[in-house]
Amino acid sequence: MTEQAAWARLTNPLVARAYHSARYRKLRDFPRSLVIESTSRCNLRCRMCPRGSMTRRAQDMPRALFDSLLDQIAEHDRRDMVDFVALHWFGEPLLHPDLLGFLERAGRRLPNLRRRGHLRSAVRGLCLSTNATLLDSELAQGLLDSPLTWLGLSVDGSSPETYATMREGGVFEQVAANVERLLALGRRHPREFPTIAIQVIVTRTTRPELGACLRRWEKHLAGIPHARVELKPYTDWAGQVCEPELEAPNRRRQFLYLNCGYLWDTMAVGAGGEVGLCCYDVNASHGLGNAGQTPLQEIWHGEPLTALRHRHARGELKELPLCRNCRMGRKYPLDYLWRRRRR
Repeated sequence: MTEQAAWARLTNPLVARAYHSARYRKLRDFPRSLVIESTSRCNLRCRMCPRGSMTRRAQDMPRALFDSLLDQIAEHDRRDMVDFVALHWFGEPLLHPDLLGFLERAGRRLPNLRRRGHLRSAVRGLCLSTNATLLDSELAQGLLDSPLTWLGLSVDGSSPETYATMREGGVFEQVAANVERLLALGRRHPREFPTIAIQVIVTRTTRPELGACLRRWEKHLAGIPHARVELKPYTDWAGQVCEPELEAPNRRRQFLYLNCGYLWDTMAVGAGGEVGLCCYDVNASHGLGNAGQTPLQEIWHGEPLTALRHRHARGELKELPLCRNCRMGRKYPLDYLWRRRRR
């Protein structure tokens, strides 16, 4: 064991407990953020996505389950306790045949959620992310007219060759044309929402084209309020994806863990009702419950999640590889202090 690893092993439990005590003194009555997977089906095979190892069933969320979730979330939206609801997770939401209906009902049932969208610097309110491969004129107009407050459009790179290194099964020219058509519709009838984000994942392959990518979209974004290009950092999904051609493997395994907070404010619900540990939990296989069988609040305060929170608060991640290998809870300031100490 290296000196750094030994130091981390000795100090991590103490630091984790102190951090937890300072930041998460009281559990919220209900999650502040919810990821609701409208469908777990997808039409692409993206190299940077862990969906290739997904073992749970690929399916669309039934309307009855979605409406049940809305009923439960609405009770807390009335108390202004919900900041974020996303209708995507590991599937392509435009594959769901009733997506626009889902959005309409969510907007009607969760009126307070829409106000969160005014925080433009963050992703808040009713949100959706799509690979834009299926974004025809009807869907584009429907999304712009929907209650969405934030719409993410994934367009990686500025050339077909670069796009192909990221998203197998997609055609760059078609995706770009779909996005351009949506932006043209948005320019024709400016509206307050949704915020439109053209998203590019920064990797070894896309990095050389970032300048060209920004220049390409600047002319299409002109005249559209609250539209922008967002550069997303590459993630290996807590060690679930290894693509050295896209990004060098993450070697930073020993720097100190601090509670990421997801278990205290976020719940992810799959298309079949399965509840995940967090948005990185592609298989939702930790036995936390099923929202089609158990109320969300009962799952939120249930024994499995409570036990996991206790382990996180103590920094005990040995038997939780998803958490142990995740960057979200590993804070760079503490690693920086370690490196400063070594100089």
